[in-house]
Amino acid sequence: MELVVLSPLTSSLKLLKLLGYTPRHLVPVPPEAIYTLDPADFGQEILKDYLAQGRTAYHRAYLLGLTTVLVYRQRRLKPPHYKMDALNLLKLFSGHTFSIMTYWATKHPRYQAITQGSAETKITLKAIQNSVLTGYVNDHDVVKSPLILDPTDPQVFTLIQQIEGSYANFLYQLPIEKIDLSDLK
Repeated sequence: MELVVLSPLTSSLKLLKLLGYTPRHLVPVPPEAIYTLDPADFGQEILKDYLAQGRTAYHRAYLLGLTTVLVYRQRRLKPPHYKMDALNLLKLFSGHTFSIMTYWATKHPRYQAITQGSAETKITLKAIQNSVLTGYVNDHDVVKSPLILDPTDPQVFTLIQQIEGSYANFLYQLPIEKIDLSDLK
């Protein structure tokens, strides 16, 4: 059975390939207007749209929709468009805890039911000097990273005080331990 990942991110594909899957990737067109700042409502709306796009293109495939958002004090944060936006977010997070929330939904081609879930990984940053944050932002493509932090860069781990939750969610934006892909093996 074919696995199709519906996500604007490619990081989840790396983990799936490491685990022996050969996923196809469909970058869904994001919905035009979801204004809610509530992370759960946002995740559900996005995934509903992603799965509808996937069913249209791949009606005989196993669909896995994924979306990842940053959450601070129970509010969804909009992704930064400029390096200055990313720097301001990192300053906000410095010395505090924020969450990486990944919402997922699966649709088996033989069944009507859609399985949905979410995973929260809490990241506590050390109190970091502004000059260090500015250097990090200048040296990294933080605008294209969904987490602002690049988990493939060892320097990131010097900024982090604690990670609580799924490391796979932090590294790949795919909480693989929560998603049942057993029908695909």
